[in-house]
Order: sequence, then C-alpha cells, then structure tokens
Amino acid sequence: MALHCEILRARPDVNNVAHFHYDRATVFTLAEGARLVPVKNHAIRWASGIPVHDDPAHVNTAARGRALAATLGPHFAVQIRAHGQVLVAESIPALFIDCVHFVENAEAALAAASLGKVRGLTADEMASFAKDLKRDKHISKLWAYYSGRARALGLLQDWNV
Repeated sequence: MALHCEILRARPDVNNVAHFHYDRATVFTLAEGARLVPVKNHAIRWASGIPVHDDPAHVNTAARGRALAATLGPHFAVQIRAHGQVLVAESIPALFIDCVHFVENAEAALAAASLGKVRGLTADEMASFAKDLKRDKHISKLWAYYSGRARALGLLQDWNV
C-alpha cells in the first residue's frame, strides 16, 4: 500500500499504479550495465527512461514508498532491482495497455540481447512515431479487444471502466 500511496502523492498527474514481478524485465536489473530501453514502437511511452531503484526490499513503509517515488520521478515506469516493476498511467485501461507494451518490449529486448548488442529506438525514431500515435484511440481499441476477450472467457462480467 505504501508503494501506491506515496507514488500517487508525489505524482498528481497519475491516477493508477501497477506493481508486478515480470522476471524477463527484472533480469535487466541483475546484470551490470544492462538497461531496459525502448526497442518496440509503443515503448515510446518510456522515452524519458526507465530508472532502476536500487533497493530490492519490499516497499512496505512510507519512507520506502517515498524513495521509490523519487526514483520514478517524472517517468512512467521504474524497475526495482532484483524485485519487479512499477508503471503509472492516467487510467486503468491506459495502465493495462502500458503493462502489455512494457512486457512485450522487455521480451523483445531480451530476445535481441541473445543475438547481439540491443539496438534501442533512437530519439528521432521515437519522436516520429509519437507524432502519429493517438494514445487515447490506441488505448480504447486495445482495451475493447482485451476486455472483450476477458468477457468471452467469463473473466469480466459487470466491470466497466
């Protein structure tokens, strides 16, 4: 709870916080010099960077929550070394879609690293893609797809966001 509360206090632009433990992203915090960078087009959400919070402890106190919020700073994601990830967004659908793209980006970056040096997106490439991206429309489209799938499987019945 301290993790979510302290980030929400520190970031008035954020309405939702996700904390999860995706090992294929966490590995980027385990190797010296390894960094998770945007390699896929929708990863431009993290163009400003994905900082790493060095304290791998559970964020179960206000002080630890404030420290994590400070590491997150103005960014939309932070990795907790040897622990997991935190993403922030303006809405539940946006946060869910960001989590999907974050996982996809981590998988692609990890696969690329097995082939050679990872070639992240350049600032110019991210800026070019950002010009054409209509975030609200993209989120709405993918939210309809994923929530429709969940409803078809009986996982969502009366939950509307």
